[in-house]
Amino acid sequence: MNCPTVDINAYLFDELSAHERQSVEMHARACDACRQELSRAQMTRDALCTLRDEEIPQRIAFVSDKVFEPSPWARFWQSGPRLGFVSSAMLAAAILVHGYSRPAITVTPQQTVDTAGIEQRLESQLAQKVAQATTAVEARQSKKTAELLEAAEKRYELDRQSLMAANAANMEILQKQVVKMYASNQFGAGQ
Repeated sequence: MNCPTVDINAYLFDELSAHERQSVEMHARACDACRQELSRAQMTRDALCTLRDEEIPQRIAFVSDKVFEPSPWARFWQSGPRLGFVSSAMLAAAILVHGYSRPAITVTPQQTVDTAGIEQRLESQLAQKVAQATTAVEARQSKKTAELLEAAEKRYELDRQSLMAANAANMEILQKQVVKMYASNQFGAGQ
């Protein structure tokens, strides 16, 4: 927009007084660039108002919620008195068993855990889930964009058709006036 005195955004969001709104409307009628800018801004605002609001996701559920809730067995052991009684009973049983039998000492090689392999599998699963979520979001956004473009094209075509009809009506009026002027000039010249 080339006119620094006109604030189209304030006009669109009803932030101007009645006098200022009227001056912006008069300026838009006179200035072709501001009229086009105002039309595009109104079309954008209308297109954005047609979108429904989407709730922002609070978290991405890669793991089901059942993993995070305690099992019935874990809830049973979360009681303090029960845990104290059971731990003292187990300690007493361990002392008795150890007292009656000595375990033979044997050295066994420890099994190594392949943490790198586990991490690699988790990362690949995570990457796959993220790719799926991204693809779904992109598909949804492209569908919305196509719908918005189609609506804008329909509106543009309706505006164009109405302008063409108005121009045709104006041309018809001008032709009638020219015929009247020509007729009055012919009869006036004939006298």
